[in-house]
Amino acid sequence: MKFINAASLLFCLSPALAFDGSISADTELGRKLLGKARQLNNNNNNYNYYSWMGSASLKFDGCISIPSFEREDGIRNNLVAKFRLCPDHNCGTCRNAGEYIVEMREFVDVYQDAQREANEAECETAQYNCEYNCQNGNYVYNGNNGNNYYQNQNNGGNNGEYCTYQCLMDQGLDYCFDEQDQVDMNEFAECRAMNEKGGQNNNNNYYNGNGAYQMYYIGAYCTSSGVYAGVFTDSTCTKHAPSGTYEKYNYGYSLPTKPLVSSDCISCSAYNNNGNNNNNNNNNGGITETCQKLYEQSLKCESNLNGVSYKDTSGCELIHTILPKLNSAIKGLRAPTAAKVCAWTFGIGFFALAGYLFLLHRKVMRQKRELEAMGYTEAPHKGGVHA
Repeated sequence: MKFINAASLLFCLSPALAFDGSISADTELGRKLLGKARQLNNNNNNYNYYSWMGSASLKFDGCISIPSFEREDGIRNNLVAKFRLCPDHNCGTCRNAGEYIVEMREFVDVYQDAQREANEAECETAQYNCEYNCQNGNYVYNGNNGNNYYQNQNNGGNNGEYCTYQCLMDQGLDYCFDEQDQVDMNEFAECRAMNEKGGQNNNNNYYNGNGAYQMYYIGAYCTSSGVYAGVFTDSTCTKHAPSGTYEKYNYGYSLPTKPLVSSDCISCSAYNNNGNNNNNNNNNGGITETCQKLYEQSLKCESNLNGVSYKDTSGCELIHTILPKLNSAIKGLRAPTAAKVCAWTFGIGFFALAGYLFLLHRKVMRQKRELEAMGYTEAPHKGGVHA
């Protein structure tokens, strides 16, 4: 395929658009995400390079849509997560922060793993405390307001187990009992055909009641409160299907209502505030594995980042210019304006160019990490676009 001059494409396409679904952030989830925490080895050659992250917080900052063209599926939509690392845990204004993008499925995967382990640790601690309080008469429960299952099983014979259950429920920890029914949230981060792994409809075609079959797709979408899973009528996961579509073709089951990624701010500090079942009580200045993984996998623009000896600005042009223009072009393809004609004229070449640059950057960064793992180090780039 012949690439079209990038300057001509950027001139033709509409002005840069704010990132879709820009997310505000508060500090709540950070305290729960220490299950994935670990302190970097002080003898590691990269410790000083990463150490500034110990006083930062990760703030999810929205989504960008990057289309890809496949022979079988046509144009498909790939979501990219944008996040910031806010110095001094200042997620409110998040000034002088580094900006980063990473594939949404990678972001969701790391985020969900961290949240899952954080929930497990919280449930374990809460259950221990509830069992202790129930055994020592420190917790009084009302059996008439309990869960029907436990009411039926209790009958005055298993008061200790029921007391613990009610104690956890009173704290809002209902997810401690949902392990067997948990859905893998990671699978919703990528747009794909509904029930493509198998189901009652192997062709993924559904009768829409109007004498025709309709394809449905499941994927992620951004809102002002986070990233959620939804059902769509197009392979780019941009056109929402009617409410109740998923339930209609999945025996009444619903998609998860909890966000794949919430608007909570995530602390990057790997300090130990538990004190129980942990012999390493001096993890001051450590960095959470969540922040480190996302940082390593991301494309970076640290031109505004303060207090850092080396700034990686290799992704600034892609983050600030190319990808926002691409995101705007996708919306232009659905709008009946003159911009639509221009987008269609240059769109495929631009899609290929932007996708090529993004994938090439990821390939270079992956090779760089492999070299660093073998003991080779390189000072981060101080400017420009490096592919």
